[in-house]
Amino acid sequence: MSNTAPQGLRERRRRQTALEIHEAAIACFESDGLEHVTVAQIAQRAGVSSRTFFRYYANKEQAALPGQGTLRTALVGLEQQTGPHAVGHLVDLLTRVIAEDPSDPVRHRRIGALLEAEPLLRAHVAHQDAEMVREIGDRLIHADPEMDLDGARLVAEIAIGAWRVAWAGWDREGATQKYPTPLARWLGVRGRVMQAALAVAEPTPAS
Repeated sequence: MSNTAPQGLRERRRRQTALEIHEAAIACFESDGLEHVTVAQIAQRAGVSSRTFFRYYANKEQAALPGQGTLRTALVGLEQQTGPHAVGHLVDLLTRVIAEDPSDPVRHRRIGALLEAEPLLRAHVAHQDAEMVREIGDRLIHADPEMDLDGARLVAEIAIGAWRVAWAGWDREGATQKYPTPLARWLGVRGRVMQAALAVAEPTPAS
């Protein structure tokens, strides 16, 4: 007898539990503020134990912002790509992570409001982004020996900056006619990055 069905059921339950903890964290932060909320309170609101909470999230801040954890997990895939196309693989990876996000515009707007209201949450995001820049830079150098540290860090900074701008725009506005999905907004931001890169590469006209 195949184990496919039980495995599929376990995965759905795992995702549902992660979502319930995530939603409980948002609700707790909205009502009491990040600084005054404990992991135990979030777990209680989600109907799980604190031990279960830590199976899914490393801390209370991560529970409100699971997208960063998803990206970090996906970055492992960069180790499997080597050669001069490593940057392209990175962009494809970011595109795939955003495309696969089970986006709920209302929830994202709530996250955006929390980021506006909570300096500690913004500080957590900034710290995580800096960690991912270093991690991406290291992986790019490993994947492409022709890339130096400055080049790798620059690519990583641009990639994470574009990721953050795309999600911030979605959190701020939700679905719009121009950007009906997070993927559409990401593609728009990615296009702007490419335009800026071309502009920088063009020589400055002589005066």
